[in-house]
Amino acid sequence: MIALSVATITLCWMLLQLPGLPGPGLLLVLLPPLLLLGWCLGGARAVACVLAGGWTCLVAGAVLAERLPAGRVNEDVLVQVTICDFPRQSAGVTRFVVDTGAVAMFPPLPRRLNVGWYEDAPAPAIGEHWQLVLRLRGARGLYNAAGFDFERWLFTQRIGGSAYVRASAENRRLAAPAAHPCRLAALRGRLAAQLEAVVGDHPAAGHLLGLAVGARHRLTEADWLRLRRTGTSHLMAISGLHVGLAAGCWALLAGLVARLALRCGWPMAPRRLALAAALLGGTGYAALAGFAIPTLRALAMLWTAGLLLSLRRRVRAADALAAAGFVVVVLDPLAVLQAGFWLSFAGVALCLLAAALLPPAPARQPLRRRAGRALGALLLLQLLLGLGLAPLTIAWFGETSLMSLPANLLAVPVFSLLLVPLVLAGTLLLPLWPWAAAQLLGGAAALLGPLLSALGWLAAVPGAALELEFAGAAARTLALAAAVLLVWPPPYPARWLAALALAGASLTAPRPLPYGTLEVRVLDVGQGLSVLVRTRSRSLLYDAGPAAGDSDAGSRVALPALRQAGIRRLDRLLISHQHLDHRGGAESVLAAHPGALLLAPADWGLPARRFQRCRAGLAWRWDGFTFELLHPDEARVPWSHNDGSCVLLVSGPGGSVLLPGDLERLGERYLLRERPPGQVDLLLAPHHGSRTSSTSELVAATRPAFVVVSAGLFNRFGHPDPAVVARWSEAGACVLDTGRDGAVAFRLDGRGGALRPWRARADARRLWTSPDPGPSSCQ
Repeated sequence: MIALSVATITLCWMLLQLPGLPGPGLLLVLLPPLLLLGWCLGGARAVACVLAGGWTCLVAGAVLAERLPAGRVNEDVLVQVTICDFPRQSAGVTRFVVDTGAVAMFPPLPRRLNVGWYEDAPAPAIGEHWQLVLRLRGARGLYNAAGFDFERWLFTQRIGGSAYVRASAENRRLAAPAAHPCRLAALRGRLAAQLEAVVGDHPAAGHLLGLAVGARHRLTEADWLRLRRTGTSHLMAISGLHVGLAAGCWALLAGLVARLALRCGWPMAPRRLALAAALLGGTGYAALAGFAIPTLRALAMLWTAGLLLSLRRRVRAADALAAAGFVVVVLDPLAVLQAGFWLSFAGVALCLLAAALLPPAPARQPLRRRAGRALGALLLLQLLLGLGLAPLTIAWFGETSLMSLPANLLAVPVFSLLLVPLVLAGTLLLPLWPWAAAQLLGGAAALLGPLLSALGWLAAVPGAALELEFAGAAARTLALAAAVLLVWPPPYPARWLAALALAGASLTAPRPLPYGTLEVRVLDVGQGLSVLVRTRSRSLLYDAGPAAGDSDAGSRVALPALRQAGIRRLDRLLISHQHLDHRGGAESVLAAHPGALLLAPADWGLPARRFQRCRAGLAWRWDGFTFELLHPDEARVPWSHNDGSCVLLVSGPGGSVLLPGDLERLGERYLLRERPPGQVDLLLAPHHGSRTSSTSELVAATRPAFVVVSAGLFNRFGHPDPAVVARWSEAGACVLDTGRDGAVAFRLDGRGGALRPWRARADARRLWTSPDPGPSSCQ
């Protein structure tokens, strides 16, 4: 069973990494010969793998077929929807997922949409039915080589597109329809509302909601950061511990009822009734948690064990875990694209390994020895979890916690023995006995408050988290192939091939640039700017992108890009001017790289240990390249914020790059008169391609081969302006746009080769990647 599960999971992963999959017709032609080949080479296991692969292709194809077509972007529709998830509020925006149901509309809408409601949203609740005027958006997000992949998230959640609510008198709450598409969501919402009424604004309210009904909408970025830096994020995933306790409670209750019935003379089978109650109780609690991946894994293991017990058969725990993995992948093949899938199953596998390493306990032991054995088992388990899960957390998140051992030694016993039982009992009693539920939940909140304070203290310890390079899809695929080679039964395939696969995975690590090579990476931060410039041994970040509420592009985009490039120490952060779309992520970058020198027109209170005012004439040299600031000139003051942008020229044997920030007409003319940059190879379009910049004089003076516009797709400012794009194109420049192309990267060296762009959306395309909305001027 282990070989079948590992091979199936690996095949599904590999298929979903392809840029495209065969359609149903081609799949029908290919499946019979593949089944025959699989039977001849690997028997029933290989046939099961082929069938699972075909099922994965069908599911993925169905999800992609329901996506909103590009031709409907910016279309307004009046539609009745049901809110099927807990709305999240951040920076004045309420975001939620809706179910459009069987909408009588042609062409039809996707079944699920991710909706944002800006400005004075009337706080919609999960399970409610609304009539809304929606402005449709595509299934698109920021697209970079590292960091959160929004389009993959939409794909795994089967969400066909995005939209936002237009201001309209037609927007109103409706009565729930008879055929409610999200009845379970409505029940979760009612329980969450009752729980919130009990705990109020307690600092632990968001955590209690997560433990009770899997609602994490009240957890802030600071809450998640504390959990990540202490390695305790798994405690907020309703998983085997929670489902097992719920099933155990129901089994105990059913067993007691059956024994009482037997004493009263009624025929009962206590064991069977307890088993049935455990399965139903665990399933009900998993449903309240929204059937998340850890919950599905725990539920699959529970049902596997229950069915085997009902058949009076024994099964190894490892086989039960493998069977659960196979079942989860069959139920949801897209689950393998989520970090929770790998962390959940790896965590349980390490728990089983810890149990196998412990020697059997004697029949009778003194209390002191039993306590010592329990403490030793807890230490062994946390050590294995810390070491075993570190590669996965680095591969998915680019960091691992060094405080996980003390944090989990403190938190796991409290959660297991006290918090989870209190929350489960309180949630169960909420509709039955509100007073008792309030006492239990209040006790849980009082217990959780000091625990969160202790975790916050551990998270604040310097060096609490170790940040390393991300493992790319190629490295993960090769590592999975090695796992299949190791567990597949003989005679196929040869075991020694696993060593080659692991060696190939190690070769995918980032390597330093050759001397005399410059890399310029314009990150996709939406409507803002952030550019990573690096040589062989030095690196500079030009602007840090926008900020919105408690989130910013520095933590979401820039820091993952630095880790993916293998940059442990950022040398300089240059902020062109004080507008929030350029300096919004500066605090996050400086917090992660406190030794970086901040260059800016002013410090603006940023937490920089070293600061130098940006001024014309400042220059330095790195690895054969000259970095020179051309603007602003302090002799002329005051400048407007845009025209006072710091302008950076990087030149070397391979060419030159000009980064002009948000310069407009006045600043461009002054620059060309006082410090003309001359012809350049690569230029960042000033002010995101606005019509107030990119004058004819600048175009004629610089004559770049490539121009990159950093702007959000379909932004409200209309950037880049079509006349500006035409002006650069007519001058012979290839104009690239991060909103259309995603992150864009160039490499310059002295070998005289042509400058070729790397475009994330085209060159790092995945199955779930949305296509370009229109042709590029380079095509």
